[in-house]
This record gives sequence, structure tokens and C-alpha cells, in this order.
Amino acid sequence: HSYEKTLSHPQQRWSRNYQTRLGTIRLERRAYRSAEGLSCPADEWFALPETGWLATVEKVACLFGMETDFVNAAEVFHETTGIEVSGHTLANHVEEIGQQMHSQQKQLPIQQIALRDSALKKTVGNSPPKSYVYVGQDGVMVPLNQRQGYKEALVGVVFWEESHMAMSPKHNEVRYRHYVATLGSRESFGEQFFKSFSYLVGEQPCQVVALGDGAHWIWEQISLYYPDAIQILDFYHLSEYVWNVAREAFSDKDRQNTWVAEQLTALKESRAHDVLTGLRFFSHRRVSKVKDAVNRLRTYLQNNLSRVDYARYLQLGLMIGSGVVESSNRRVVTQRLKQAGMHWSIQGANSIMTLRAAYLSSGSQWRNFWLQREVS
Repeated sequence: HSYEKTLSHPQQRWSRNYQTRLGTIRLERRAYRSAEGLSCPADEWFALPETGWLATVEKVACLFGMETDFVNAAEVFHETTGIEVSGHTLANHVEEIGQQMHSQQKQLPIQQIALRDSALKKTVGNSPPKSYVYVGQDGVMVPLNQRQGYKEALVGVVFWEESHMAMSPKHNEVRYRHYVATLGSRESFGEQFFKSFSYLVGEQPCQVVALGDGAHWIWEQISLYYPDAIQILDFYHLSEYVWNVAREAFSDKDRQNTWVAEQLTALKESRAHDVLTGLRFFSHRRVSKVKDAVNRLRTYLQNNLSRVDYARYLQLGLMIGSGVVESSNRRVVTQRLKQAGMHWSIQGANSIMTLRAAYLSSGSQWRNFWLQREVS
């Protein structure tokens, strides 16, 4: 190389395998001594990666590794690229990249957020605010290795209302959304989720709508980061509590269906207090399963009375079900991390969830990450 002609007395020849789009290539380079010690000028000149993996090949490895188990991913990777690595090697490399992405995300600043007016407090006539943006959070258990049991993965999704489209009478889809997922603390999750929210919303005026089940930590997060949000308890989670009472209290299927229909109608009409009052009908029941089901419904409803004004939500055209959040759990976590026989380290699970959340999100985060690696 012309640059090396200015150097003298190469000390050694170094060899290394590089994983490229043409397969594995072994390069031999001259090493020269400098004040900092031995170095290969060719490495810097050609921007050869220290890991030996070119970014374009790393990207393919991550796509396979975050989709299926690492042994199978290594086989498909070999068939596709001609590069032969073990499942263990592929796992280590993919997880390392996931850690790097996670570290970059933690360092991102929070963008400026526009002030939001509450649609329940301030509306012009019957007109809704200009834009609704939905935030949903939930948890899903992930199996850990070394007999550590399970740990809750925290998953969040944020999307604009106009991204929620009816694909058919029975199927809705969110076409543009951002995901966040981690096995970290609730505090770190809340901060990272708010960053994702801020990048989606920017300075656009909007009204935040929060969907969730009855988990206390969800509403604590919402109240902290989105104090003016409209908080909506997932109607379908609540309906399950209603159904549990019906199944325990009535043996007749028709009676179950009739009672449930009456309660759900009352709830959609924002008559939660009528439902609570009606539960006194079961006060004489001595069957423990009936009493337990009634008490669970009563407690669940009382703890969330401020989030069950469904008549108002429906009048505003808001979603009252958190199916999008449930789908987020499945897409980001369950489909990859809860396959048969799988167990994870916390670090490994975090890496895969970070990669999947970025890839499945609709923004430019995934593309920008790889563009940066390709030019660095």
C-alpha cells in the first residue's frame, strides 16, 4: 500500500478472519512499531472492524438471531452468507450488538415536548382535540437460566391515533408505532419509554391517552410522566373479572350470558357504581369461589373508578381496549424469548428485546443504528 511505503521495518505479519458479504476472508497485514506499540496501518486505512465482522454481515446475523434460536439461526446464516459459525458464537455477537444499541439508547437526550390539553377538561363543543397519541404499557414474564425462575419484562408501545386503521370488520392494525422493552427496573423503563414518546411526538400538540390493565406500577408511571393523560382501564381485562363472577355464580350458560351483558352494558354507559351496588346480590352466597370472584371484581373496579368513564371515552372516539399492548408483548418478547425450552440471562434477554423493539418499530432507529456502524 502506498501509505506503508513511508514506513520502514515491519515487525510482524498479522492474520485475521473477516466476515464479509463474500463469506469469510482471511487477511494478512503488516504490523509496524510506533510510540504506541505495534499497529497495522491497513486496519485504519481500510476501516477494518476490530471484531472482524463487517456491519452488513452483522445486520444479517442480528436479523436471524433475533428471529429464531441461535443454533438454527447459525445454520440459516451459513446457508445465506457462506459464513460458518457456531450457535454460541452467533449468540455472543448478536447479544453484544444488542448491548451496544441499548447503551446508545440510554445516552439519547429527551426532546422537547409540546404542552397537552386534557380532552376531558377542555374541549371545544363536542370537537375532539387535534390529535390523540396512545401510550400502553404491560409486563410479560421471561424464563431465566441457572434456575433463577422468571423476571418481568416491561413492554411499551406509543402511536398516533391516525396510525390505528381498520383492516377489516374484525381486524385493526397499528401501522406506525414505537416499541420499548427491557428487563431493567421500572424507573429505567419509564425514562426510556418517555424518550421514545418524545421522539415520536416532538413539538406537535396532542392529547395523551394511556391504556393499561390494573397493575399499579403502570398508572404510577403514567401519572409521573404523563400527568394530563386520559387514563383508560382496558375494558376487556375488566370484562374478564365480570365473566369470572358469572361462571362461579351461575351454572346456567344463558343466565351467565344475560348477567354479563347487563354488567358490560352498564360499564359502557359509565354506570360502574350500579355494577358495584349489584354485587350485593351475592352477599348471601357462602361458596368461597363465588365470594372470591366477587371480591376481586369489586376491588379491581374500586381501584380504577377514575379510569372507567367508558361512555365519555366512546363519545370522544377513543379506544377502550389494550389489544395493541397485548400484541406488543407477543411481537417483541413472547415470539422469540418464550419459545419451548428457552432460558435467558438478563443481559441476553435485554439485548434481544432491544434489537426486536428497534426492528419492529416504525421509526428510523433501526436504520440509523446500522448506517452509523457502516460508516464508523
